Amino acid sequence: MAHNKNQHFVPQFYFRLFSIDKKRIEIFNKTKGIHKTGSIKGQCSSNYFYGKNLEIEKINASLEGLGCFIIKKIISSRNLRCLTDGDLFNLMTFMMFQYTRTKNIKQVTENLKDFFFDNYVKPLLKSDLLEKNPNIDSSFLDKTKLNVKGLHSNSILLGLTSPITIADLEIALLINETKKDFIFSDSPVVLHNTIFNNLKNAGTRGFASKGLQIFYPLNNELMLMFYDSNAYDVSSQNMYNIKIKSEKEINKINLLQFIYCDQNLYFSRSNQSNYVTKLFSGIRGKIKKNKIGINIYRNAKNPLRELHQVIEEKIEFNLSLSFLQLNDDLKYDNGIRETSLHELNNSFVDEIFERNSPMNSNVTYLDKDNMTYYKEKDNDLFT
Repeated sequence: MAHNKNQHFVPQFYFRLFSIDKKRIEIFNKTKGIHKTGSIKGQCSSNYFYGKNLEIEKINASLEGLGCFIIKKIISSRNLRCLTDGDLFNLMTFMMFQYTRTKNIKQVTENLKDFFFDNYVKPLLKSDLLEKNPNIDSSFLDKTKLNVKGLHSNSILLGLTSPITIADLEIALLINETKKDFIFSDSPVVLHNTIFNNLKNAGTRGFASKGLQIFYPLNNELMLMFYDSNAYDVSSQNMYNIKIKSEKEINKINLLQFIYCDQNLYFSRSNQSNYVTKLFSGIRGKIKKNKIGINIYRNAKNPLRELHQVIEEKIEFNLSLSFLQLNDDLKYDNGIRETSLHELNNSFVDEIFERNSPMNSNVTYLDKDNMTYYKEKDNDLFT
């Protein structure tokens, strides 16, 4: 039996932070709507999830060790003052690694690749075939699939380079003082954007997006919250340690895990089962696999150039929290918080991807619900 064959996309140490006996965890499956208790070992994993290059799993284990050390440090002190600048940077690196490594993001990346291939590459291939041979039957292309080796690895690599982009976000520790536990999902790092979530034709959950919020539960009592301080003001006696006494606010924060998860929700205690089931019944109608849409922007100066923006339809959810005040005067404009950080990160990412990408393309992934690239009408192929 191969070592590292069973590969996790949410590490086992993280489950143990929520587990009572460090061996089992409470599971709620949103598809079946049922609760059970299961072994930590088999959660959020599959054989060769990252491929058969087992060196990757060793690298993942090193990153997990780094994340485990910092998270346990926070849990032990129950505040953020224990973190050095180096700890904070490593925490952000691990958090973005966790965000991009999941099954959910892997599927989203595949969906975007399929959308691009079906809507842009296939029509060009058909047109090219028919131009060269008008009598050819090009219908075989309808069933053709594009397989890109290492596509998910590129998403993970993007995550690992993203701490530069989110370095301007403020951080706070949410402390749950209610009887309702924090829960987590198979996609535990949640990117949300309360202030601009209602914008229909813009991606608002990119790492560089104005109004970005990141929520990451650490155990059933503690959660990290990163936020854009130009979009939100924290009204708390201690803006770094925010104590939450309202169960309604815990409910809203927990619902984010339902909205952005793939299949399973996890929690510490079996006596929270009715609570989790009730939460799910209230949000069930809003949970859906978002449809992909496209916006086309034509260049007035160059009619041969268009900007195509692929976005996912947003889920309507109002995350109003008493300790987080919205800055209604903030304008979306180009949607980027810190242009200098964004440009610095892009140049770094371009250099990395130029050396390591399995395919060269004009595709720039800004976030999971916003993919932008340029289309040259006089090109035969997208390269």
